[in-house]
Amino acid sequence: MVAGPGTAWPVEPTRRVGPFLLGMGVNEALAAIQKMRLDKAEFNFDERRVFDTDMCLRLPSLGIQLCFDGFQQDLRLIVVCFQQQPAFGSSGTGSEPTMLPSLSYGGRVFVGAQHPEVNFREVYTMFGPTWIGDFQSGSRSAYTLRYPGLAFEFPLPEDMVDTLAARCEHPIEIPDTPMASRMWVYCAASTSFQNLVSAREEHDVAVVRPAGVELRGRRLRFGSMPQDIFSDFGPPEQVCTKDNDAVKIHSAATENTGPADYFYNYFHLGVDVLFDGRSHMMKKVILHTNHPTHELFSQYVRCFFQVPIAPSDAGRVPDASVGALSQAMDIVTLEPPMEEMTLEIDPPELGPCARPSCSSSQVSNSDEPAGRDTRTEVEVDGKPEHETAKSRPEVSIDPLHSTAQSPILAKLCELGPAGIRDPPCWDLPPASPLENTQQNSAHPAQPTAASRFGQDHSSFADRACHVDLKWAWSDIERVLTKSTGCSCAKPLVMNQGGHTPFGSTFFYAFPGLVFEVMQNGFVASLTVFQCDRA
Repeated sequence: MVAGPGTAWPVEPTRRVGPFLLGMGVNEALAAIQKMRLDKAEFNFDERRVFDTDMCLRLPSLGIQLCFDGFQQDLRLIVVCFQQQPAFGSSGTGSEPTMLPSLSYGGRVFVGAQHPEVNFREVYTMFGPTWIGDFQSGSRSAYTLRYPGLAFEFPLPEDMVDTLAARCEHPIEIPDTPMASRMWVYCAASTSFQNLVSAREEHDVAVVRPAGVELRGRRLRFGSMPQDIFSDFGPPEQVCTKDNDAVKIHSAATENTGPADYFYNYFHLGVDVLFDGRSHMMKKVILHTNHPTHELFSQYVRCFFQVPIAPSDAGRVPDASVGALSQAMDIVTLEPPMEEMTLEIDPPELGPCARPSCSSSQVSNSDEPAGRDTRTEVEVDGKPEHETAKSRPEVSIDPLHSTAQSPILAKLCELGPAGIRDPPCWDLPPASPLENTQQNSAHPAQPTAASRFGQDHSSFADRACHVDLKWAWSDIERVLTKSTGCSCAKPLVMNQGGHTPFGSTFFYAFPGLVFEVMQNGFVASLTVFQCDRA
């Protein structure tokens, strides 16, 4: 949807501006922008703090900025700049010309090419009366007019702010009525554009070893047939043949001359399902985290995986060599698991581990907890972590039964740590539309929607009962090494073929799991396969 000469983008508070809907994924927004004829678009993020800072998609030629949650990757905030600010332009030295599309509310156009500015009186007349707004003093004095899910900023003379604030009235009667400089559109559940919440539901994916993967109350079970997966999850967006195997040379298995294996690609779930070409049984599941530093970014929706941590098996040390990794990636069992499995989900006894210092090539993630939604603790706070769990009974899991809620996930909800919010990171490049609003003492800065579980990530990693995509690889390796008795060998190195400037990725193997790790220290994908246990 691109605004033409006779087309206006509708502005719907709490919902949308033109083609951009709150809650839409970053992939959807990028696909919509690719259909527009724009001179340029800027996508900004912090690769070292991918979960703690928002991703910003800026369209300078339209004067629009889209802010996405760094963890859930959904659109939280839409900013429209009527008067270009120096901080919004890419050069930082001045404003850039814009071709702001016509905007309408209730079918009436209030700003556009013929009328590029809108004053306070016009806004107040169109959107109606509302409660008193916020006066901001200082070098950037302004008045913020607020409606549910909508806000406007009006610059004011610095010497008039205190006088106007004392009246407790809208600055509508002052000479030269102020012109709006910016407009924010945000979710209805958000108290303001400084305290944003998600407009969509997040779905957890539990890795249930050795049965398979549980997603949205259904199981992707090893040994399932394509029709089983089709019945539970619908048709895949793409079916492709595994025509080459980059790690086959490392495998000790004999050469396979049978039919090629093939994938079901569920891009909207962030999942690939691999079937054996001969038996047509499911042998592998790949879960994608859709990191912006990976070559497959924007192809898959982020998959929020969780891997329960089993008790340590000190008597067994599996082989984690390169050859073993290759064989693990080729394993297929022709008979689906039929017997019940029992998982003890109590957290293992783990010793403290100091984090490495942050560098340009690897993230220490020292301010990021191990729990799930850690961006400034993305909007749902968990419950306090229990200190001890030695007396809990084992939970029996039927690997063939589909339930509305996983017993493992239900147990994890009981053990979730308390939420501790981090301050927002609007001051990081690129300049966010919320910069300087934190200076208003009457409205202290609220967290963004990312980190969910406190700042002492190392201590939480020692107590948590599951691994998820928020964890840095250094913590994942330490915890799984302790719980499985497996020590990781040298990783397989995969070059991204020059598609991104972020370097190669590294593949590490544990029993039933292969982690693809990026150079910033976070997991790009998790491959789950069936692994026989002694």
